[in-house]
Amino acid sequence: MREKENTKKNYFEETYDFYQREMEKEIQSLNNMKQEEYMFERKIDEMNQHYSFNDIKWLSSLRNDFWTFKNLQDLDECLEQLMNIKPCVIPADERWTNYRRLISSAEYTGGLGRSMKFYVIDQTTNKLLGLIEVKSDFKNVPLRDSFIGWNKDLKTNHRKLNNIAILSTLIPVPDFGTNALGAKLIVFLSLSDVIRNYWKSKYNDVLEGVSTTSLYGHDKNGSIYTGNTYFKQLGHSNGNVIFNLTKDLYSHLSKTISIEFPDKVGKINKKSNPKQRLMEFILRTYKLNRLKVQHGFRRGIYWSSFYIETNDHLNNRNLDKYTPRFNYTVEEIFQKWLPKSIKRFQKLHSENRLTTNFKSYEKLIFNI
Repeated sequence: MREKENTKKNYFEETYDFYQREMEKEIQSLNNMKQEEYMFERKIDEMNQHYSFNDIKWLSSLRNDFWTFKNLQDLDECLEQLMNIKPCVIPADERWTNYRRLISSAEYTGGLGRSMKFYVIDQTTNKLLGLIEVKSDFKNVPLRDSFIGWNKDLKTNHRKLNNIAILSTLIPVPDFGTNALGAKLIVFLSLSDVIRNYWKSKYNDVLEGVSTTSLYGHDKNGSIYTGNTYFKQLGHSNGNVIFNLTKDLYSHLSKTISIEFPDKVGKINKKSNPKQRLMEFILRTYKLNRLKVQHGFRRGIYWSSFYIETNDHLNNRNLDKYTPRFNYTVEEIFQKWLPKSIKRFQKLHSENRLTTNFKSYEKLIFNI
């Protein structure tokens, strides 16, 4: 496996046993965590990797951009606020990632390939309602590929992967999401004509359909996609994704491996999902069993076709016919969502179950 031979031990050889033991200890600790605990540990790592203690004040100030209820005790005023919302979906600027880290319990890893980030803004108040990101979908998703009827030739040689995407981020701001079914609106807006038109304009490909996953699987309580007839649940992921190591350990390992095996790491970085591929290479290099490093957290996998003929198109059939399954404008989507939001808010208000305290992830920062 070694790409070069030295008579004198180098750093990789001198530290091999140490890092092997460190990984074994960390993997054992990760295996004892529940999904929520693991995600919280990743969130702590994320906030301290990208920010320092001096950033807390300006990060907190970004919350002033979020849409909120003025007075949760005043039912009439809150309902009026909801009815006066005028949502619009617009391309995001450089603040998008900071907003996401502030409001999402899941770490943001970015990634390679196509990416379009959007804000959902209330034009009445000019406040942020939520975030959307549409990205290149994964090359191999067995449940999706089986539903479409795909094979490798169609996906790669015929470039049909360019006609689908994954909704990797669909997040409402806290008050709007928790108390007013805001997540449902953001999900529905991700299917709007705005998203499809931007995809066509930016990449010159027709967006035929999108996939997405539920963060915590699909239990008896459902997910944010429950009740949305435009998403079809295909099943669950197999949970064979590798744990993410803590920032410090992964940083040391990736640097060491990159120096020792530059050619192999260079090839890995040019492929899709490079971080997972590099972790797999690290595990093989340090002779650790991959099966013991899989987190086992299964997620619901969902698919939405934009056209009745989407599966035909993705299989190079019936290419002269495009019949939309739906073609709602942003305003039409809002009007379909509003009655459900009002009903939900009234119920929470009558039962005194409105949420007033929300997680402030910037408070996880301790890095100086």
